[in-house]
Amino acid sequence: MSSFFSTTAEQRMKRAASERRREYNEEQRDEYENYVEEDRNEINERTRVMSEQLREYHYDGLYPRLRWFH
Repeated sequence: MSSFFSTTAEQRMKRAASERRREYNEEQRDEYENYVEEDRNEINERTRVMSEQLREYHYDGLYPRLRWFH
């Protein structure tokens, strides 16, 4: 009978450890996804600003803007 209780306790401990590991991995994944999203947003913003500066630099005063780069 005592081996049954020790086996049950062991299973509970394994389940608890597995749950903690799952929560930790989920938290790490969420942090990484947030980092990647912020980084991507920053890169997109820099690209947008650079494109806008190039358009202003190359704008020849004609409407509509037929050629951006010439």
